[in-house]
Amino acid sequence: ALAMSLKNLLTKKFLDDITVKEIVEDCQVNRQTFYYHFQDIYDLLRFFLDHETQVTVAGSANWQEALLRCFQYAREHHLHVFRSNGRDYLDNHFFRLARAVSQGALRACSPDLTLEEPDLAFLSDFYMYALGGLIMGWLSDDMKEEPEALVERISRLLDGEFRRAAETFARRGWRLYVPEAYGACAPHAAVMIPSALSGGSLSLRLEEARERFGRDRVALALEKAAEDFFLPS
Repeated sequence: ALAMSLKNLLTKKFLDDITVKEIVEDCQVNRQTFYYHFQDIYDLLRFFLDHETQVTVAGSANWQEALLRCFQYAREHHLHVFRSNGRDYLDNHFFRLARAVSQGALRACSPDLTLEEPDLAFLSDFYMYALGGLIMGWLSDDMKEEPEALVERISRLLDGEFRRAAETFARRGWRLYVPEAYGACAPHAAVMIPSALSGGSLSLRLEEARERFGRDRVALALEKAAEDFFLPS
């Protein structure tokens, strides 16, 4: 309720001109209730923007629609924050929006690829700075270009690029297999345990490997053995 009151007041005046008194009166609660939940207006703003990030991009059919919603939302709700002391919070909000769009696009375009989390995070951040910067630059330039036209230009630039970037970083579903001696150096690779033993139990050998490297990382390397051979004369 407090967040909705802040949202309502932001349609009428700049953030710096809004007081706690106005928020609680609009929400019909007392000041004690406000300070029980939030330290100040900027704390409420942070909470409000975090919630709006999720709502804005939810249910979008594709990344272009999600990005269009971001531009439209910025135009409709955030000019009075952009030109205030709450600008830093808003910048972070735009970056979170852009990251949600980027990460969603990368996941949607690569369901058949195995993209490691560090690589997904890197690519999401890379596109986040580009898209977030465009949103902030557009606001700074008094939103001269229509959001639909801007998103269409961005789409021409990036359509297919998310997939190509994911392919560059993906393992394409191929698993890396390494000899046992290198198992500790490649924590995401499968470790090959040779089937040929000079003595002892293969089952015990595999169990020891599972305890050392983890059950999901152990692979049995089958080695061909000759059954018939000539003894030297």
